[in-house]
Amino acid sequence: MSGVPVVAVGTSAGGIEALHALLPRLRPEWNLAFAIVIHRQAVEDDARLESLLNSWAGITVLKARNGEPIVPGRAVVCPADVHLIVDDSHFRLTTGPRENHSRPSVDVLFRSVAQTLGELGAGIILSGTLDDGAAGIRMIRERGGLTIAQDPEEALHSGMPRSAIAAGAENVLRISDMDELLEGFGTLERPATRALVTSENGARLTRFTCPDCNGVLVEQHDGNFVYYKCRVGHTFSAETLHAQKSAEIENALWSAIQVLEEQIDLTERVIRRARNHGNERLAQRMETRAERYRERVEMVKLGLPSVEDAIETSEARDQMA
Repeated sequence: MSGVPVVAVGTSAGGIEALHALLPRLRPEWNLAFAIVIHRQAVEDDARLESLLNSWAGITVLKARNGEPIVPGRAVVCPADVHLIVDDSHFRLTTGPRENHSRPSVDVLFRSVAQTLGELGAGIILSGTLDDGAAGIRMIRERGGLTIAQDPEEALHSGMPRSAIAAGAENVLRISDMDELLEGFGTLERPATRALVTSENGARLTRFTCPDCNGVLVEQHDGNFVYYKCRVGHTFSAETLHAQKSAEIENALWSAIQVLEEQIDLTERVIRRARNHGNERLAQRMETRAERYRERVEMVKLGLPSVEDAIETSEARDQMA
């Protein structure tokens, strides 16, 4: 096991701005290794991101590579479309299932830090939406590690910091106030052996289907934290699953509207052809059918989310966080 303390940093929306503030404050003499996960798309340019972060940082920032040793005074940033984990004294990259609809996932990194390093592990949650990283923060805290959430009042997007606080992040700080705590974590004397806490994990089959593969989801519990996992390993927090299912409903309604609009168009073509051939009886019958399709379109549109729905959802999310 590596004797180097590792600070895992997780962020999403607003994360580039948060890292722009955090990275210049990091110092190599703290003897900490940093691992950074930013929610990002598979098509994003890793080399450009590495260069950008390096231009800001007070320590060297490199794109994480599979099997790379953990080195104090250095940061690695996870490439797009893979997970980053801590494995003994090395960083590993995996193509495991998406978690909270993300790869890389903050929770994947944070769990590995907690399980592998115990008191040598730390987690920082910066700006982002929803709650990826909350379960990982809870696990790091349970195993004696350092947990920090960016002050939600400072973050461009407060969802992830608020969720981390609700999950038990012990330190809520503005980025400018994190230096002293991180420096102390790097020089802290720790016992030679550490007892890791094992969380209870009850499981219960649900009727929910996985948004990624349509497999059945199993409800699992880590203390008070609830998450859902399918057979192949796609994992969702309750909040992320709710948001994804809401999106599926809206997509299904728009698909229904599209099919009905196509039916209207096809029916109107039949009406024109019927009239061109002098078949007024068929034309009138098809006009009645087209009118029914138009009525159905209006009925389906009533199910689409309104501005009021969107505001209520946003306010409910803030209250949950």
